[in-house]
This record gives sequence, structure tokens and C-alpha cells, in this order.
Amino acid sequence: MQWKGRAEIPVRLSTLNFEPALEKQFRAYYANRSVRLLQFAIFLALSVLCAFGILDRLILPDSYYSLWKIRFFYTAPVLLVTWIFSFTPLFKKLMQPVVFFCAVATGAGVIVIMTVAQEPLNHLYYASLLLIFMFIFGFSRLRFPFALSAAAIIVILYEASAIFFSNVPMTILANNNFFLFSCGVVGIAICYSYEYSTRRSFYLNDLLDIERQRVNEINLVLEERVLERTKELQKANEELQSHAFFDPLTGVYNRHSFNIHLQEIILSARREPRHNPMSLLYIDLDFFKDANDTYGHDVGDEVLKQVAARIKSSIRRSDYPCRLGGDEFMVFLSSISSDQDAAIVAEKMLESLSKKTAAFHGFTRG
Repeated sequence: MQWKGRAEIPVRLSTLNFEPALEKQFRAYYANRSVRLLQFAIFLALSVLCAFGILDRLILPDSYYSLWKIRFFYTAPVLLVTWIFSFTPLFKKLMQPVVFFCAVATGAGVIVIMTVAQEPLNHLYYASLLLIFMFIFGFSRLRFPFALSAAAIIVILYEASAIFFSNVPMTILANNNFFLFSCGVVGIAICYSYEYSTRRSFYLNDLLDIERQRVNEINLVLEERVLERTKELQKANEELQSHAFFDPLTGVYNRHSFNIHLQEIILSARREPRHNPMSLLYIDLDFFKDANDTYGHDVGDEVLKQVAARIKSSIRRSDYPCRLGGDEFMVFLSSISSDQDAAIVAEKMLESLSKKTAAFHGFTRG
């Protein structure tokens, strides 16, 4: 049978257990969270147990030694060994059964003391069982099934001792049972509520971690998509800029770039007419249309590419080659000091263009 609260926590009503995989995670979480408080609780219980030895000496001055043997040679060593073991790595895995045994052994030790002590003073030790119940339900961090089982075993041992060994009067037994069961009911409610609250917090945190991981994964996917889209936009922008200023076939500057550069040169020449010498070369391919029609546009495009490449190889990096359209090219020669220098560049360019192209050789220079 399962019960789900307002936060839809999938736990069993009887044991407060999750499904196996989640329960394993919770137990590890619960052990890590509880071990420090449990170490303090065991040390405190050991200290109180030893302090009660003073009460033994005051209440039973003639027979306290027999009680001390039970207290200091049985019960106290159990608590001490458990406390020392709690500092080992293995304790977290065995915490519940070890603390369960420790609680039952401590309760059994108190019941033995009540049986051995002289009447009617032995009834004074009954209050020790209430302290053990406080330890089991409040400080031991036993899960609900273990805490309930430990308390039930201690009650059964007390009833058996009171009826068969101590001959406790029925009025005192009824009174003790009333307080013992009342303390047990309150302790069970506290233990159940605490474990449920702890499991609820763990479950909600687990859901939160799952959602946080899911959000992180979605964010990573979105970041990747944004990055891809940004790269696509950058590439598209570069292509647009390239198409705006460069001829897509030959890779040299286009007519738009030619006009802009020409305006810049004119403005610069007006500002400093003597300090910006330049020359302008015009290249036109004769009979290119006939050759293009004869050999096809693919071959014609290849010729234009080779012509542009030969023009670029004939000039400097500082010069400005442009394709105006069709078979027309222009080249701005910067920092040309004389017409003779421009003629040298032109002759070099004509010589390069006169060589037969790999595509076809059916055009002449102009």
C-alpha cells in the first residue's frame, strides 16, 4: 500500500520506504546526515549511563557493586564500542542495525539492573526506560521500523521481567505501563513525523536536482543552437559583404568597390594633388563573347578566373584590381611616380595575359 501526501511523495504507509533505487539513495543520504548527531547522542548516553553509577552508590550502598558490574562491564562497553565504531567508514552502511542492537542492549541492561536491585528500590530505575525511549525515538536516528522494533522488544523484556522475575505489584506495573506506552506512542509519532519530513525534503530536493539538470541540458542545447545560428549569421554576413564588394566569380573587387575606391582617390587627389600619384589600367578581352559562345559558359568562366589571377600576379598588394563586368577589368596602380612605371606594369600584365590559357586560347589581348 502506498500513500502520497500533498507533495506527491511515493512512500509505503507501513515502512515509509521509497521504491528500491530511490530508497538506496535516501539511506546513503540519511546516514551521511545523521552520523555526527548520532555520535554526540551515543557519547551523551554513555555519559548519563556512567553518571547513574553515582545514583547506584547512593540508593543501594550495600549492593551497588553488582549493579556496577552490569552498568560498567556490559552496558557501558556496548555504547563505547558503538561510539568508536561510528567513526569508521563501514558504520554508515551498518548504522541502522548497529544502533538498533545498541539500543536494545542498553534497554536490556537497565531491565537487568531493575531485576537485580533490591525491592522496593528497584522500581526507581523504571525512569531509565523512559530515557532510553527518548534516545531511540529522538536521538538515535533509527528509521521508523527499527525504532518501533527496538521499543517493542524493550517493552516485552520489561513485561517479562516485571511479571516473572521481579514480582512487581500490579498497581505499580499498571502505572509504569501507562507511562511507558504513553511515552512510546508519543515517541512513535515523533519518529514517524521526523522521518516523513526528512524523506519529503529528500524527495523534493531530488526532483529539484532532476529539473535543474534538465534545465541545464536544455540550456546547453539552446546555447549550441544559438552558437550555430550565430555562426550561420556571421557566415551569411560575410558572404553578403563579400558579394557587396567582391566579384563572386573571379574574387577581385567588383564595380561597386571600383566606384567607391574611385571616389576616395578623387577626394584624396583634391586634398593633396601632388602627393598621391596613381595610374589606371583598363583591360578588355577581344572576341571573348565569340569564344564564350563557342566553348560554353563554363570554359568562359574559367578563362575569366585565370585572367583575374594573372592580373593579380602582375601587380603589387597595394594595387586595386576590379572587374567591371563581362570581360572588362580595371586596375588602380597606387604610388606610381611616372608614366614609364605604369607602362612597365602594363607590359608585364600583357605578357602574362598573352600566354595560352588552359581553358582555351581563342581570344586576343586588347
